[in-house]
Amino acid sequence: MGWILLILLVILLWPAIRGYLAFRAMRNRAEEIFRQQQQQQQEAERKARRQAQGKTFDKEDGDYVDFEEVIEHNYGAAQTDATAQQQGNNASNEQQVSDAEFEDIA
Repeated sequence: MGWILLILLVILLWPAIRGYLAFRAMRNRAEEIFRQQQQQQQEAERKARRQAQGKTFDKEDGDYVDFEEVIEHNYGAAQTDATAQQQGNNASNEQQVSDAEFEDIA
């Protein structure tokens, strides 16, 4: 007798449980849509504020800086002044300065 009552109770409650789960899923979806709309509205307001502020920098704020092309030197190979002049860079050999001493860890 107890089993029959339990089965009837489950059969009667199952539609209510399914209805509750469907309602909860729809409510969560509606909240998500509402949240997305709020985020889009806030982003549009931020963008409008940025556009209303205009330029951040004036033309006089920055200066044009001329640059100089850097010539790479090969410090690993011994290069004489005559060789450097032949290559057309008129550079002299410079000693490489190091402020750190390295140890080979094997």
